[in-house]
Amino acid sequence: EDEAGSIEMVKMFLGEASYKMTYRMPGKVKSVSNELSEIQADGKTVVTDVPMLDWIEGNADIGNEIKFKRR
Repeated sequence: EDEAGSIEMVKMFLGEASYKMTYRMPGKVKSVSNELSEIQADGKTVVTDVPMLDWIEGNADIGNEIKFKRR
């Protein structure tokens, strides 16, 4: 019972929190494999932003394959 209450407290605390990863690449990015990732306007930055609870509970994949454009 105490454990369930603790879990609920953590969920309330982290409710809107997110886990954000930013990758700045040396060249232009062609594509990313993770649907939660976005290529930014500069073409060299990839941002993956997932809800913290989804990541902790294993419901969000943070893996990614990033492909570059040929020069």
